[in-house]
Amino acid sequence: MQRRHWLLWGAVSPLGAQAARPLPTPRPAPLSALVLAWADYAQRFVTPDGRALDPGNQGITHTEGQGVSMLVAQACGDRARFEALFRFCGQLRRDDGLYAWRWEPGQGITDRNNATDGDLYIAWALARAGRRWNAPAYLAAAGALARAVRTQLAVEVRGQPLLLPGQAGFWDTPAAGGAPIAVVNPSYLILPALAELAQVDASPFWAALTQSTLRLLDTARFGARQLPADWLWMGEPVRPWPGRPARFGYEAIRIGLFLAWSRQSRHPALQAIGRFMAEPGFPAWVDLQSGETAPYPAPPGFESVAALVRQQLTGSPPRFGAIDADYYSSSLSLLARLAWQDLGHA
Repeated sequence: MQRRHWLLWGAVSPLGAQAARPLPTPRPAPLSALVLAWADYAQRFVTPDGRALDPGNQGITHTEGQGVSMLVAQACGDRARFEALFRFCGQLRRDDGLYAWRWEPGQGITDRNNATDGDLYIAWALARAGRRWNAPAYLAAAGALARAVRTQLAVEVRGQPLLLPGQAGFWDTPAAGGAPIAVVNPSYLILPALAELAQVDASPFWAALTQSTLRLLDTARFGARQLPADWLWMGEPVRPWPGRPARFGYEAIRIGLFLAWSRQSRHPALQAIGRFMAEPGFPAWVDLQSGETAPYPAPPGFESVAALVRQQLTGSPPRFGAIDADYYSSSLSLLARLAWQDLGHA
């Protein structure tokens, strides 16, 4: 009887009426902008068997694309795609632990040289995946690749450690003879990755490389705009490498991304890049010797990097470009979004 009275009270009281209503269906949490961008990017550029495509470059696969895709896949919790991408990397792995940089449909590996930025992206992605998913095998693979990079690609220039862009082809012999001179691509020195690689390869090299990279980016700036070059000849003095156009362009644009990602807002190179990117409709490249600029504006991915740079320099909220049919531009937009998330934003 007492139980019946309790039920009747619950049925007629306002509280009881409220409790009797069906609970609302929980809504899933909104997907982050990075997850949505990754879904679009993966649909365009990643095959079901884990091959990242560069459609504008004969549809080849290169280690940069594999590493970038792995890095963002783990950030988005997309383990299935991450594992597929890493499995495909197995086809590119060399006996020395580095990765052949170029694979072509119907031909397989067509250039066995490595690309250091691709190797660093892959090692960084593996280190993050190992921590995220508590996967010792990924941590071990990250450490092995980081050691291979350190032991086979490191050079010392005037007492400072740097990395060659690849194992072969980046020593320049002066016309008058003498000792070979290293050629360096500063955008291959992926600043935000270096501290994390030190966690899987316990060597003071990575901290020293971070400091030497920051010093190089401060001193090796050229032209009226005082911008870093895509490629550097590490002679005395350091200057843009004569083997490539003396530009701040499609390579060096990543320097701005990596400095902003590393919170280097006071670094002179980042400030110079920020001033250049503040120019209305800034061009895709500028020649650091003649001052000539590209006759076309920077693509959307460059604008995404510019948005991140401006945020670090001025605090203005970034607006990132969309993923589109251009692999490299879309990769820059994707990485800028990942950097924004790493900096503590959704």
